Amino acid sequence: MSQSLRDRLGQLLIIGMPGTKPDEETLRLLKMGIGGIILFIKNLEDAGQTRKLILGLQNEAEHFPLFIAVDQEGGMTAPVRYAETISPGNMAIGAAGNEDYARQAARLSGLEMKELGFNFVLAPVLDINNNPENPVIGTRSFGGDPTLVSCMGRAALNGYRDAAILPCAKHFPGHGDTTVDSHLDLPVVLNSREHLLDVELAPFKDAVQDGLECLMTAHVIYTGLDPENPATLSHKILTGILREKMNYRGLIITDALEMSAIAGNIPPGEAAVRAFLAGADILLVCEPKLAGEVFSHLLTAYDEGRLPENRLAESLERIEKAKKLCCACPEHDGEVNPGELFDNIARDAVTVLKNEKGILPFDPGKSGENILLIYPDSPLKDVPDIAVVFKRSWPGLNCVKYSLEDDDFPDDKISAAAGSARHILFVTAARGPLPGRLAGWIKELLKKYPEMAVAAIWNPAHIISLPEAPAYIATYDFREHSLEALRQAVSEKLRPRGRLPFELPGRDNIRSRSNTT
Repeated sequence: MSQSLRDRLGQLLIIGMPGTKPDEETLRLLKMGIGGIILFIKNLEDAGQTRKLILGLQNEAEHFPLFIAVDQEGGMTAPVRYAETISPGNMAIGAAGNEDYARQAARLSGLEMKELGFNFVLAPVLDINNNPENPVIGTRSFGGDPTLVSCMGRAALNGYRDAAILPCAKHFPGHGDTTVDSHLDLPVVLNSREHLLDVELAPFKDAVQDGLECLMTAHVIYTGLDPENPATLSHKILTGILREKMNYRGLIITDALEMSAIAGNIPPGEAAVRAFLAGADILLVCEPKLAGEVFSHLLTAYDEGRLPENRLAESLERIEKAKKLCCACPEHDGEVNPGELFDNIARDAVTVLKNEKGILPFDPGKSGENILLIYPDSPLKDVPDIAVVFKRSWPGLNCVKYSLEDDDFPDDKISAAAGSARHILFVTAARGPLPGRLAGWIKELLKKYPEMAVAAIWNPAHIISLPEAPAYIATYDFREHSLEALRQAVSEKLRPRGRLPFELPGRDNIRSRSNTT
């Protein structure tokens, strides 16, 4: 086995690493020609450490420059937590309905990632959020309308191109209409072939026509396209539809092969071979302990004649072309102030979905002393406490915090504080559907306080579980820009203009972007 062949096969792999410095196994694989590294929160401390780490990794790559990838989607999916350019997420941009927001947010993020040393950003998400029970996509999507998702996605792709960083549309052919998280199990989508081609695939088809450089596969079975194999392992989908029918010429990268949707049914090493034979060019293995095993399996498969030389040559040609794109320098003309842009996105995204009896906006008084805020522990460590943001303007605000991890909710504290409150705002924050225990508690509170308003600062679809709520407002995001926009919206400092960018089943009275009202 020649070193040259190991180098060539190694180019097919992007791997994760365990800590803030490369361990011995990572260094060994780099010497063997691994094609790239993906970095996560666990690998990143601050800007200085990130630049030093990436430079060191590139110096360890003896024959080819590395892809240095990151899942910096924006919104609540941002592993570079200390970044200055984390905009409100895709669904907030979809609710605002402004393509320039999508392009500028992507451009600013791309420029910062490029400055840190990254050359490959696994974004934007082109999944259509057409299932409100989806536990993993949600506000990572621009919305539920294929035309909206396509317009915003293409704008974001152009923003990344402006920053001279390689983008990656995901998750082909669409992870939005699932009720299962592919990290945990294998989702199955039963939609017809015609529906999938017209709806789920539409944003990807438009992106391909625009010259899409890279896309990521979904670990999902689509019975209308291939009833036996998830897209990642499907020759019918990756080669038959994507390469041949859609005439796609860019890179295909798999989602992580150790995710349970794949690894629960087939060992990652064999999955890597099957994904390559299906049409994938890059095999993503984020779990460091598995990377060496997958590489060894590829070497064995080549020796056994299972990896055709012509297929390997095609993938290597695409990889080489993409790596040349990564070396381009961005243009810095027409700089945009991130804070101003993100404030505008957040303000334009805030959506009032329901407002019976004119409960919103509140009259906060001089210091917010007549408002009771009931809010959760933050689901993420790198975002501000909502009470801290509100109290900057309303120092007298009454606050009660709750946690889903507690055995009991703070009913006594709420009862004590509600007596002097003229207004009550209950805040939910969860990516997926509203937890049943929390929904039950909110319903009980609504019986006691029938004019209590509800704010969803992550998933707006929580309203499905709360038909009793007389007033309901959504921000799609709970970073500081969005929390401040919420504070302004509930106090008449801001007139909410956002439109819910997807349909809610059985909620004809909800204002959505596909409505005329």
